[in-house]
Amino acid sequence: MIAGSTLGATSGTARSGKLPSTDEPFTMPSWQRPLFANRTVSIQDHRAVPGGETLNLEAVQAAIDACHAAGGGTVLVPADGAVERAWRGLDPKSTPGRPRLLQPVECRNVLFEGFTAVNSPSWTINPVACENVIIRGLTLRAARPGPQPHAPNTDGINPDSCRNVLIANWLVE
Repeated sequence: MIAGSTLGATSGTARSGKLPSTDEPFTMPSWQRPLFANRTVSIQDHRAVPGGETLNLEAVQAAIDACHAAGGGTVLVPADGAVERAWRGLDPKSTPGRPRLLQPVECRNVLFEGFTAVNSPSWTINPVACENVIIRGLTLRAARPGPQPHAPNTDGINPDSCRNVLIANWLVE
């Protein structure tokens, strides 16, 4: 379940304020926090079925596409129990077949900010080949629901082949 989650997406060049400086042990390239259009597109506006029984991948993709076509903004994914559904029939001791919760691929100006994700079936946040990624202010709780709460390989944050990634102020349990 992703409680009150928002995903940011931009179209074209983002205008924004500078990120606050931090004390990295290395030189971080200068880049800026993306500024998103004041627009929210809910997956429920694109035929997502609430309740956690329906796999709403087409509705999520339609909301992302609509947000992008309109010039960017926020895609709203209400909490609905879909993660609990994703666990059904999966072996908690086996990794193959378990989906990543959030996996943007080849995206620019990605922002994951200020939400809680619970019980991801596999890696929680896994940006792949992305550029300018900000992940901050998140709480990620990785435990399988049910009588056997431990699940292997439910990593919190796994950037893969990305450039300019900032991960700050997070809690992974």
